[in-house]
Amino acid sequence: MFNSGIALSLSAYILWGLAPFFWKAAAHIPAAFLLYHRYTASFLLLIVWFKFKKIKIPWAEIWQSRYKLLISSTIICLNWFIFVWAILNNRIMETSLGYYLNPFISMLLGYFLLAEVLSSKQKMAVLLAFLGVIAISTSYSSFPWISLVLAVSFGFYGFIHKSLKLSALISLWVETGILTPFFFIATFLYPNWQEIYSEGFNVILLVLGGVVTVIPLLLYSMGVKKIPLSLTGILQFTAPTLSFLSAVLYYHEPFTHSHLVGFLCIWTAIAVYVFPMIKNRWFAKAKYVNKDMM
Repeated sequence: MFNSGIALSLSAYILWGLAPFFWKAAAHIPAAFLLYHRYTASFLLLIVWFKFKKIKIPWAEIWQSRYKLLISSTIICLNWFIFVWAILNNRIMETSLGYYLNPFISMLLGYFLLAEVLSSKQKMAVLLAFLGVIAISTSYSSFPWISLVLAVSFGFYGFIHKSLKLSALISLWVETGILTPFFFIATFLYPNWQEIYSEGFNVILLVLGGVVTVIPLLLYSMGVKKIPLSLTGILQFTAPTLSFLSAVLYYHEPFTHSHLVGFLCIWTAIAVYVFPMIKNRWFAKAKYVNKDMM
């Protein structure tokens, strides 16, 4: 049944998938300058949210996790910068590929670093995904490094968060807070910063950069608590699919036969990855219904 958890989570993924439209609107502002303000605005907006919701800051847990948070802050900084830079340079399709690949990178990290066991279907999905990357690579003059950097960085970001006891919002607040002082100083050292600020529309875009970062995360954090993790795993492909469609249909990025073959491999991998989740959910629901009827 469609519930509030699905609505909240799906809204988050839709907003993430449509994010390229916002960053394209800010394409006249340098990517580094956008990154500075994305961090600062996100940090300040989360403070407002914590005050509004009367959320207490778990300082003891933060201090215990300080080294992991420092690493995750650096990783997400790289991820955000590459993501925005790629969009501004008409490479949205590569960003969508990166987030299609993310679950498979997470599988490999679990396999190699946590000794998690992969089923035969999961191994097949990983193999198909990387065959897709190889096929798509033939469409570019170089390896699709943007996709791999986004997938690997976000995979490691999730790997670190797996061992954190902090909520996603608290973690993001600390991660943005770590680098905000540096980015605040960097803002006023940036060439032509006064010229950028002189346009009122630019200031609005810079503030909205924090909004489009925080709002989806708030929706996701509220939604993920109300639905099974398996369903979250299925819904997560909404975002890269929307980005892919916007790249091809709206921004008319090149889509060659190699792209078609590559993405067909990746979509098949996703089907192999998702089908067991759907099957397990269906059987669990059927079992629950039959139990109630007895």
